[in-house]
Amino acid sequence: MENRVIFKDKELKDIDNYVLGISGENEQEMLIFSFEDGFVDGTCYLELEFENGKKGSIELKKIDETYQLEVKNSLLRVKGIVKMQLKIVQKTAVWKCKSFEMHVLEAINAVETIEEQYPNWVDGMTIRVSELEEGMRQIDKRVDDFEEIDPTVPLHVKNITEADIEKWESKSEFSGNYEDLENKPQNLVQDENYVHTDNNFTTEEKAKLETLQPYDDTKIKQELREESRQTICR
Repeated sequence: MENRVIFKDKELKDIDNYVLGISGENEQEMLIFSFEDGFVDGTCYLELEFENGKKGSIELKKIDETYQLEVKNSLLRVKGIVKMQLKIVQKTAVWKCKSFEMHVLEAINAVETIEEQYPNWVDGMTIRVSELEEGMRQIDKRVDDFEEIDPTVPLHVKNITEADIEKWESKSEFSGNYEDLENKPQNLVQDENYVHTDNNFTTEEKAKLETLQPYDDTKIKQELREESRQTICR
């Protein structure tokens, strides 16, 4: 980065940044010295005095009527204020500006690497999403494998389906009495002289059968339908 320093009448008129650099940096700054009231040609030196009392000078490069210095690590070893003064030698004459100050900032200069103990938030979110997806898969599996077990419901009732219920409801309501049959054969010839010759029952059993009434299973059918619907809806 360029840091331009402008002089006028040997005094510092303007400077981009009073920070020379940060301790430990190298070749990050370029000091460029110029003159508002005319270029002073000659051999240019930058004289320096550090806070620890050490003094020295560096010869600058002359480029396009400016003097330039690439700031190296050797100038940034000591933090604090650095006093500076530009000196230009012209054969027997010597030109000097008024001294000015720049600063070297302190650096942390860490020597150990701190290991990462926790994943960053992106890794944490990825792990959380993976856990949620696995949880959903386990729930889906349990639903697929679910089998209702209720000891109070007989197995034959559990196996009843909606199709079975519809089939039962569509059955005929025939009472069992021959007289209630529809589409019976017509013009039957009856033999009034027919004599019944066989007897598969005793007279007592036959009389008992003749007194039986058609069995009404309407209530049982209704109970079965209700119990089946409750089992299916569970």
